[in-house]
Amino acid sequence: MDQIRHIARALKPAGTFLVVISLIVVGPGLAGAFGKNPTLSFMLLGAFIIHMGARPRKEERLATLGLAAAFQTAYSTLATGSTPYFGSVLINFGGFLGVASLLVMFVRAWLCQDPSRQERWNVFLTASALPYTWVIVAMCLGSIAKTPRSNDALLCAFDASLGLLPSFSLGALIAGNPVLLGLTKTVYNALPLGAAFVLAGWRRSSSRPVRVIPLYISMMILGSFLYWLYPAAGPAYAFAGRFPGLPPQKLEILARPLAPFVAPRNAMPSLHFGAMLVLMWNSRAWRWPGRLAALGLSLGVAFATMALGEHYLVDLVVAFPFVASVQAAWTIAVPIASPRRYLPLAWGVLCTAAWLLALSFQVPAFVASSALAWSAVLATIAVSLALEWQLSRVARKASGLRQEPSEDAISVAA
Repeated sequence: MDQIRHIARALKPAGTFLVVISLIVVGPGLAGAFGKNPTLSFMLLGAFIIHMGARPRKEERLATLGLAAAFQTAYSTLATGSTPYFGSVLINFGGFLGVASLLVMFVRAWLCQDPSRQERWNVFLTASALPYTWVIVAMCLGSIAKTPRSNDALLCAFDASLGLLPSFSLGALIAGNPVLLGLTKTVYNALPLGAAFVLAGWRRSSSRPVRVIPLYISMMILGSFLYWLYPAAGPAYAFAGRFPGLPPQKLEILARPLAPFVAPRNAMPSLHFGAMLVLMWNSRAWRWPGRLAALGLSLGVAFATMALGEHYLVDLVVAFPFVASVQAAWTIAVPIASPRRYLPLAWGVLCTAAWLLALSFQVPAFVASSALAWSAVLATIAVSLALEWQLSRVARKASGLRQEPSEDAISVAA
């Protein structure tokens, strides 16, 4: 029996590698997405970041770069039907860097016979999580798109109750400017880089107060459930004929029914911004350049989600308590019985549910009182940040992390 278990453990990484490569090569939409979808390239680039975060030897880095160049050359020669987009040459090469990293990490781990072998497999499996994410996201969006209902009018009306429509205003800033529009789309698609830096730092750290892989997985699954519970697509789809140049008036949003439209109902809450909250909240042990980069990417993604019409401002607001609850659920350095952990968990669940109920039945009350709307927004953000900060301090102390940036911070980010 022990021999069988040993063989199973030995074959598990190889099986994982074969599954990852098969998903990339023949998986649903993956092979055809090369050269066309920047998000896929950024996800694969994340595998490269995790690889480099493990500080491979010089020959391993050179082998990765050489393979990536070979893959890029072969793709340029053999691929047909590629779709150029803003920065496609560089972004596509990032994807090939990721494929090369997965291949090199697998070979090095397979051939390794010293005590570092298990750690090499662990790094490889962590990097492999990103290609799997593509499949999960594609499946979730494919099912969400079939939802016929849409609450976009309610979300837009709430934003209007604040006295402005941020998505329309920010969208107008980049409309008609191809460079700004291209940069904004690039930042929006660069979301996987945040997860890659968090995973790389988690792998590098000797103390891990938060289980980040289950955190990301559960956030995606729970977020997809909420998309079914409260379907909305974003102003670029619901107001396709008016976004961003013709914002609707506050009192007409609820009075005029929206025309039917087809788009994924994945707006409430914003998982794009939620992933950036995870990045910022789990980057406190990094050196200041890494933390500054995390903040910059997070602000850029927040801007892009609204300027591109993918989200309303209230989608980002509800992301605060939602992500705070998931963060608390996987902060294992603090006992679940501790109020520092169960309070943000309970707050996140109850506050998210309260927002969904309020946005379903009480939007006219917010429209009638901008003070009520602003009070709800500011209270939600302030309480979520305060509870998460207290949890983080206790978790870092319990896990032995210094309160100041440690030497285990991500050198790649710095």
